[in-house]
Amino acid sequence: MHRSVAFLIGFLLTRAASAAAADDSVTADAERPSKPALVAADVPDTPVAGVEADPGDRPVSWLAAGASIIPGLLVHGAGHFAAGESSNGYRLLAIEGVGIAGIVGGLATLRAVRGSEKLAPVYVPVTVTGVGLFIASFLADVAGTLHGQRPWPVPRPPGTLTLTGGYTGLFASKHTFSHLGRLGAEWHYRRLTCGAALMLHPEFDYSQYGGTVSLRLWEPGADDPVTRLTVFVDAYHQRFRTEGFSITAFRGFGELRWNMGYLVTTMRNAWWLARLGWGFDLLSFDNIASGEDGLPFIVFEVGMGLMASERVSLELVYRQRKGELPGGMTVAGALAGFLGMIEFQSRVTIDPRWTIVPGFRIGNGVMPWLWVESTLF
Repeated sequence: MHRSVAFLIGFLLTRAASAAAADDSVTADAERPSKPALVAADVPDTPVAGVEADPGDRPVSWLAAGASIIPGLLVHGAGHFAAGESSNGYRLLAIEGVGIAGIVGGLATLRAVRGSEKLAPVYVPVTVTGVGLFIASFLADVAGTLHGQRPWPVPRPPGTLTLTGGYTGLFASKHTFSHLGRLGAEWHYRRLTCGAALMLHPEFDYSQYGGTVSLRLWEPGADDPVTRLTVFVDAYHQRFRTEGFSITAFRGFGELRWNMGYLVTTMRNAWWLARLGWGFDLLSFDNIASGEDGLPFIVFEVGMGLMASERVSLELVYRQRKGELPGGMTVAGALAGFLGMIEFQSRVTIDPRWTIVPGFRIGNGVMPWLWVESTLF
């Protein structure tokens, strides 16, 4: 039985690699100079990324949508197979296989080194990338099956100056406070963004303030409005007055957003997301000299996002972090302290000036928020 299952998985992954290679060969022969960089293998004539195709490119098949969940939860790409888009199905299946390999390899390494923090830069990226690819390939199968071959809407460019204010909650947490207010501002100038934010408990049991500077280093151009590489530097200070300690964090990391349409044609203008970098925390306790240098940590986050409509964006990210609210998830045994948090955020544009920003984090507690963003100019 085990040999049969192994043979079946090997056969499907081999077919996935062969299908991808064949599609790339056909694309290279058929491509003309006027064609865009993103080419759909399952559609003879593919529009430029960011330009709407004929909405009737493929009617929604609820049978295929159901197949993307069952058996798609285990066999990623099942929805695309049921919709007759085999090349996309094989590619999603291959991505799932890479994700499973990353999870197994990362956890095996973690077990072999007995959870050594010094070797975390080895097993954490491998494991987290595996988890991210596994989840993203499943979600891409569901979303792509329902959406069809037309590109997803292009993200809206930010205004020059925006202000944010609203509510942040904290529930099922080890902390005593539950309600926070938030104020923030961001200034955008070409490739440069500067931001600052403040979160405060009404009775000052908790406060957080900090700033971020980012610079967009690279983007491919008009044919691909999503892919980009950005570097970030930020710092923030958290004060826990009731518990009697403070944390000051410094981080530097790169962020890659990559157009999913390069692999799955039903996901053009949706994006993979990966952040990689380094930081350190400085802890201080009331009336106690800690005498500690900074505690280093890895910045490693993976996820995906898309514009569900012209006005609504969705983004889901796994964050390997423990030192932010609500705190990273923990489990007992060999993986104790290894898990981070899941973060979901949406942006709903009401008009060019006003945007609603709902979202939440799940870790050692649940942290929902609802903010309002105003674009001044």
